[in-house]
Amino acid sequence: MTQSRTSTDSNSEKTKETDYENPDLERLHRFASMLDDRFRIPGTDIRFGLDSLIGLIPGVGDLATSIAHGYLFWQAFKLGVRKRVFWKMLFNAVMDLVVGAVPFVGDIFDLFWKSNRKNAAIIRDELAWQRANTVEGKVLR
Repeated sequence: MTQSRTSTDSNSEKTKETDYENPDLERLHRFASMLDDRFRIPGTDIRFGLDSLIGLIPGVGDLATSIAHGYLFWQAFKLGVRKRVFWKMLFNAVMDLVVGAVPFVGDIFDLFWKSNRKNAAIIRDELAWQRANTVEGKVLR
């Protein structure tokens, strides 16, 4: 049974609904959101996060992005995702790092690629697949 959580603003209006059974997944979602879509460019639907802001600093941005990806990989490992999932995550991380290293182009790319959100979603989908394919405590591979 999944547990649905609803956060509300001061006016008690429903602003966001997430559906996580695992608190680790909720933490990963919040982490990825902070990095990829925490803020919005006024007058547009374009969202960005700390990853885009820090990425504006040459060298420092690449290091920070690598650390963020490392955290997501570590969490995926702890949660027991399959190797093929790591390959999907690695593709997203490498794209982010390689294209993100190109001045200006990388900053624009970062606004739209959202590798942290993609990797958090990959982990979430993998754990859902594992739950659906578990028989007598064993995950069918």
